[in-house]
Amino acid sequence: MRGDVRPTQRPPVAELANLSEEFGVGRESIKRVAGTRAKPILSLSLSLSLSLSLPMFAGALALSLQLASLVVAAPSLSVSVSSSHASVNSVNSLHVTATIINTGNEILRLLNDPSSVMGTSWETNSFRFVKNGSDAAPGFRGAMVKWSPTLAAEINAMTTIEPNQTVEFDHDLSTRYDFSNVGAGPFDIHAQDTFIHIDQAGNPVSLKAAVSTPASVTMGGSLNAVRTTVRSAKFAKRAKFNDCSAAQETDINNAVSAASSLATAAFNYLKSHTTTTPRYTNWFGTFDSGRHSTVTSNFQV
Repeated sequence: MRGDVRPTQRPPVAELANLSEEFGVGRESIKRVAGTRAKPILSLSLSLSLSLSLPMFAGALALSLQLASLVVAAPSLSVSVSSSHASVNSVNSLHVTATIINTGNEILRLLNDPSSVMGTSWETNSFRFVKNGSDAAPGFRGAMVKWSPTLAAEINAMTTIEPNQTVEFDHDLSTRYDFSNVGAGPFDIHAQDTFIHIDQAGNPVSLKAAVSTPASVTMGGSLNAVRTTVRSAKFAKRAKFNDCSAAQETDINNAVSAASSLATAAFNYLKSHTTTTPRYTNWFGTFDSGRHSTVTSNFQV
């Protein structure tokens, strides 16, 4: 029996040399192991140990490196808001710049979500205001937008940002927010910090900014949202169609007409009722002249 075991007492040097190349074990170490005089059972144990533990170690190492590469390649960004003025005397002067930085090492393909700070063509609620740490927020007077991320991806409506690249988006907030309900004072202006990234496989992925830095602006003077004839022009511009069928265009035009009629009726009612009424309180709460004026202006088309 001992004679049957002796041939495997020491693994051949050539075979161990192959292990050296595959797993990075030093050749001199291999030679020392191969030349060691030991009992047959110990040599057999060493051979099994090399053949089992080294492949397992190599596999675990490869898996760790693969997982590490996935973590390193994860997309990442930061978003910040800045203002050229630390204080403004009117909402009409409320202008900010949103800055997005690709802080990862993967190219970002962000959909041009009109509800995000990237949607500069739309007066959407893409900012959040905090006054002295409270939850009090100015009234939103802008547009609510329904859009399709799938369609946006299909028509390549996205912004590509290279690693370490910075992109800026300027926003005029004068017509979007009404501060009359929260009053003057210092506000922190935060950008909506969640975006939609199209990954390398073409799938939409929700991506939240790792860092979000607000702007600090003190509001004063006229606090009501600005209403100008430009708003009507923008509303007319929104009625343009993109890849709509004739039936869909008809439905949209009918909806616009109906909405305009309802707004006109509400405006006429408010203009002719300058004191409290059950209808007013049901919709807008306790009556006061300043609030009534704001509500009336909101329905002016």
